[in-house]
Amino acid sequence: MIVPKSGNNIGITEIHENTSQELISITGDKLKLILLQNLSLIESNKAWQMPLSLLLTIILVFCSADFKDAFGLQKNVWSAIFIISSIICAIWLIVCLFKLKKSITVDGVIDLIKNKNNH
Repeated sequence: MIVPKSGNNIGITEIHENTSQELISITGDKLKLILLQNLSLIESNKAWQMPLSLLLTIILVFCSADFKDAFGLQKNVWSAIFIISSIICAIWLIVCLFKLKKSITVDGVIDLIKNKNNH
């Protein structure tokens, strides 16, 4: 408790309380089941970041590199490897973006825990 110094008295005329809380009652096994069922959906919220970063990196390398024969592969093979890699990353990104539609937020999981079945 903080006690004001003398001379700094502030007159309080009214106090308003806004401290109501919502209580959720759930058994541990049901909570664990809900969390395990939705873990992959929660993680899919950020899954698009990896393929996008790889795709941008591969495109940057492809645009700025001058491919040469190395490690027993000709420069045309290296170019094809980067083209195929960019196509694979683009497909991966598209799949992740479609999965993003099905993803669930923390608020969605809380609604499931509250037994609000609007998922």
